[in-house]
Amino acid sequence: MNVMQKKAIRNWIGSVEDGMKEAVEKNPDNEVVMPPQHHVWGGMFVRELFMPAGAVIVSKIHKVDHLTFVLEGEAEVIDEFGSAEVYTAPSLIKTPAGMKRILRIKTDSRWMTVHLNPDGIEDADEFEKHIISPTHLDLLEGE
Repeated sequence: MNVMQKKAIRNWIGSVEDGMKEAVEKNPDNEVVMPPQHHVWGGMFVRELFMPAGAVIVSKIHKVDHLTFVLEGEAEVIDEFGSAEVYTAPSLIKTPAGMKRILRIKTDSRWMTVHLNPDGIEDADEFEKHIISPTHLDLLEGE
């Protein structure tokens, strides 16, 4: 995939995300809040998320490689490389740093991400500052 194609897919994912935010601004009832559960143990920080069937989710951009486990359900996933796959539980997904995806949840699903946590951070908001990027990694300046 060349740079122009990747940029076009990134722009498309961004437009989907912007459209979702706009729909929520117009009608807050459109937002489905799915707070994750957090588990800290043995140098790991684990986020577990339930996603109802029919939900469309745009993932965050992670600064580091991590593992994602599909524990229940089925989802169609499109990533910024244009790859489209259906993941059905049980599945293991290797998520490289910088990846952003769109998920269409086909059946009620539960996913879990596992991150190294050598500093033993227990606060989810604080830990997220270490692993989540506000933009694509190749666009960051000095971070």
